[in-house]
Amino acid sequence: MINHLNLELFGGCNYTCKICPQGIYQREKPFLTHLPFKFAKDIIEHAQMHGIKSVSLQGSGEPILYKKLKEIISFCKKLGLKSYITTNLSTKNVQELEELFDAGLTSIRVSFIGYDAKTYNEWMGQDKFHDVYDKVCAMYNYNISVNCIAIKKYWLDEYKSLFDNKVKFVVWNKHNWSGQLSQEESSEPCPKVSWPVLNVRAGGLDGHKGAVVPCCNVLGQDSKAVLGHLDVNTISKIWNGNAYNKFRKKHKEGKAHKIDVCKNCDQRSASRDALLYSNYDVKQRENHSVWLENYRLSK
Repeated sequence: MINHLNLELFGGCNYTCKICPQGIYQREKPFLTHLPFKFAKDIIEHAQMHGIKSVSLQGSGEPILYKKLKEIISFCKKLGLKSYITTNLSTKNVQELEELFDAGLTSIRVSFIGYDAKTYNEWMGQDKFHDVYDKVCAMYNYNISVNCIAIKKYWLDEYKSLFDNKVKFVVWNKHNWSGQLSQEESSEPCPKVSWPVLNVRAGGLDGHKGAVVPCCNVLGQDSKAVLGHLDVNTISKIWNGNAYNKFRKKHKEGKAHKIDVCKNCDQRSASRDALLYSNYDVKQRENHSVWLENYRLSK
């Protein structure tokens, strides 16, 4: 049973964030592509047959750059599925964003690094601080939240001054993108391995599309993590196939350190305090519902 789909519609991004492999290394070319519209609908429809109740439409790219995003959202609504996006919010105006909600979008989560124009531009690579901030505040009546990353400890207080009593927001510690930004040793299995979440990339290897990967954190080294391609295989064959089962078995046996994309990932550490602050009950937020059900919020 799979209850959530992370479906990447477009693998590229118009930002160059300093803590994201998209901005640091330039993502591998085969994954900088879009998912054909009909293929995207087929994946969603087939995933629903496996039990999904919700779809996140970003993967590791910028979903608003996908030309038929509104049509995909409408398709999810038609199937009775909740749909979410995580976006930098830079390329659409308020009216266009409202149209996405009218089409059936459940919620938007806005990526935000920086507490003023200078730090935002420095860490996200775009002079869009005021534009994005104004749009977020203007849409406070919609189901929208801001996803902040604290580069330094004092940034937490800066974010509180910026967003408290204005919009819903959370503040996280930065993570190391499966060991690409820093090295962290851990003998623990990753809790995400057992989650009923299907992660699909827009691109793939050898000209294929719809690559299945175990986790969104493999961005920047997607090619090392491909477990199969949905343009030539069914969800069932990949989800229950040898490659995925071997991957799960290594984690279960405490051998995750032998998997290249997992060995230095800080998401395996139970002691890591990822969530720093939220001005609302994070367990109740609509965005990434499956992720929140499984995330270890209690200590």
